[in-house]
Amino acid sequence: MNNLHQYIPLLSKVRLFNGIDEDTLEDLSQKWSYILRNYQKGEIIMAEQSDMEYIGILLGGNAYGYRSTEEGKNVILARMTQGAVFADILAGAPMRKSPIAIRAESECKVLFIHYDSYIQSCIGNTHIGTRLIMNYVESVSSRYFELHDRVRCLIMPSLRAKIMSCLQSYCPGRGKPFAIPFDRSSMAEYINADRSALSRELAKMKSEGIIDYRKNIFKLT
Repeated sequence: MNNLHQYIPLLSKVRLFNGIDEDTLEDLSQKWSYILRNYQKGEIIMAEQSDMEYIGILLGGNAYGYRSTEEGKNVILARMTQGAVFADILAGAPMRKSPIAIRAESECKVLFIHYDSYIQSCIGNTHIGTRLIMNYVESVSSRYFELHDRVRCLIMPSLRAKIMSCLQSYCPGRGKPFAIPFDRSSMAEYINADRSALSRELAKMKSEGIIDYRKNIFKLT
């Protein structure tokens, strides 16, 4: 039996396989060269400057991508939950050395699909192949907007502006509660701020009626 059989329902919901039914996906997976790997909390899934020929999919757990500064501080660039795709841009690039690292935030299971075998599985079936290529392009394109949100947050002139930029990127609408994928420490790292200063500013914004929150559930009032 295909080792990926139990993960086919999950994979069918991943952006790379949007529009591909489970039976077809099961057949496609037979053509892939892949690795299934488990990681413990704190383990490095992908190191900075590592060569990457595989597309990564997080089948379980949470992880985050970060870069280390010269001072040794880790700056979080992205957070990943089940179903997240990573390294798809790297795998398809001629220069495949990763500019970031990815670390497991909890116990994780990761599927690595060799990029060449993913592309080869697109060949031979015009409809399915076209869908897979379109999904890959959409996945890569979405990174542009994620990067745009990240840069917009970092270039804000004040801590409050950074906080609002971060929250607005997750907010479904004013007055509606929403969750962010950060605790206070990781949120501080994400917006490149001091944790204590972040907590003080959040409390001040809450007292001024700008926001309301409980742990990682927020509302823009």
